[in-house]
Amino acid sequence: MIRLLRVFLDICLLRVGPQDLPYSWSLFGLALTGYAAIGVALVLSQAGAVVALIETVLDCMILVGLAWTALSLTGKSGRFLKTATALLGTGALLGLLAAPLVWQGSPDEPAQSLGWAGPLFLVLLVWSLLILGHILRHALEVTLGAGVGLGLAYTLLSAVVMDILFPAA
Repeated sequence: MIRLLRVFLDICLLRVGPQDLPYSWSLFGLALTGYAAIGVALVLSQAGAVVALIETVLDCMILVGLAWTALSLTGKSGRFLKTATALLGTGALLGLLAAPLVWQGSPDEPAQSLGWAGPLFLVLLVWSLLILGHILRHALEVTLGAGVGLGLAYTLLSAVVMDILFPAA
């Protein structure tokens, strides 16, 4: 287990790629569970339990759907399991890092109450985009810029979908 956490950490540090993960549906399930649990916990600080659950399920579907679509369109669908596992596992780790920053904000005005955590949150967002780009670069055999572009597309799509379905009051 420690070895697997080390691989996810090394992916976050851009040292290794998704190909370094084992081909394992169990690990995918574990990464998905971790990503979803962290996602629900983060959204719970801003919304109710039902909204948190729905937002997290939609986010998982968008993230895994992006991986499946991009890999299928490029003829690399055999890389799906490792790619999706890497995206979910690193997302769970980043969610753990983001938790203190998100939880210190006010539920009524989360963006305005970030205060000192705002710059840290921005650094975490940029790092997250680099990690997404790094994973997608390896999976799709594209440049880091193209991978980051796809990661940015996922981030924006997820934010827009959530904003349309769950507008702030």
